[in-house]
Formats: sequence, structure tokens, C-alpha cells
Amino acid sequence: MPDMSISCACLKGDFHHASIESTFLGTDDLYAEVSVDLCKRCGRNWLCYRLEYEHQSGSGRWYRGLIGPDVAFSHRNAAQIFEQLRDYWAGGSYFEGKVHLRSGPLLLG
Repeated sequence: MPDMSISCACLKGDFHHASIESTFLGTDDLYAEVSVDLCKRCGRNWLCYRLEYEHQSGSGRWYRGLIGPDVAFSHRNAAQIFEQLRDYWAGGSYFEGKVHLRSGPLLLG
């Protein structure tokens, strides 16, 4: 169980690949890759959703939302789970490489 009192870089949107252990769950109907990412520094779990339209330049995007053990989801409904979260991180070429905190539905179109 992660110690939620620990301040960690992941809470500020810093997701360095060396500090993340990713477990692939599958793809959804849009062929987005869904995983649960474990922060090795603090033990927090993040639902991660990665989507890119290969025919469209600058369309790559990812979303990471902090989840607890009480959040029930699958790779098929992962996009809808983000709408229920207070906020989540977003980044990728779609956002011009900037990582930012947002809330509400994912930008999928």
C-alpha cells in the first residue's frame, strides 16, 4: 500500500520512464493502449491511456490518472474512468509536448 503522505514527482506530472513499471491491460475500441503504471518511487498506481492516429501528424496523446484499489475498470472502459476522476495528467504531441493537469472527458477526436 503506497504511503499517500509521501510527496513524489509523479504527483507533479513527472513520469520518467525509469521510475515507472507498466502493466499492459489491452486496447479499447479506438486501439488506445491501456495500462496501469506503478510509480517505483512512491508505489502509487496510475491508469494510463495512450492514443495516436497514425494518419494524423501531432495526434499522439497520453493521459494518467491516479487510481486506488476501489476503482473498478478494464481496458474497454478506461476512457470513461477518467471522467470520474477529480483530475489527471495529459501530454504528448497533441498537446505540443506540454504536460498539464486537466479534468473531464478525454480529448479523443
